[in-house]
Amino acid sequence: MNYKIILASLASFGKTLTVQIPQINGGKNPQIIVKSLGDNYHYQMDDLLLSKNGSGFSFSWDTYVLREAKIPANKLRAVASYSLGSQPVYVPVILGQTSGKYEFVFYSENRVRFTTFEILPQGEKAIYSTSRPNPKKDETIFTWDGRNAPAGRYELRYVANIERINEPSDRIERRIVFEHNPNWLK
Repeated sequence: MNYKIILASLASFGKTLTVQIPQINGGKNPQIIVKSLGDNYHYQMDDLLLSKNGSGFSFSWDTYVLREAKIPANKLRAVASYSLGSQPVYVPVILGQTSGKYEFVFYSENRVRFTTFEILPQGEKAIYSTSRPNPKKDETIFTWDGRNAPAGRYELRYVANIERINEPSDRIERRIVFEHNPNWLK
């Protein structure tokens, strides 16, 4: 199951599109992938040549290929992470302009039922909790308004059941570490 942490859903894009990624590790470039999956299209862009700006990195590109391939703007997704220690630390990606909230996007070709979805500061109790008890295929999106949460390192914890035809369900439990700063939501 793939996941993305983004700060914007695009309604449309013009001739160019800018991706912004906050900096958290003193100058090292993040790893970023921009992609879109659908029944009639597949698009992926990786190894972006990022430009460093004041508090992060950005990349702008001509959307000609996206427009010609009829990639829906609202289906473009991005994920960025830094290699810090034993596991990656994810940061939000701003596609175009910020939406003012986090969107955690999970994609699966199988039906998935999320029994637990929590956001917690590392080592503390959950500050946000929800579930998606109805099984769903393709994308499942969770939103979180983190404007009142202090900056720092957080964990996203989820428990999900992946349902396959003629096979038993798989129960997965994962923790994803991400960096949060309420200033990124402005």
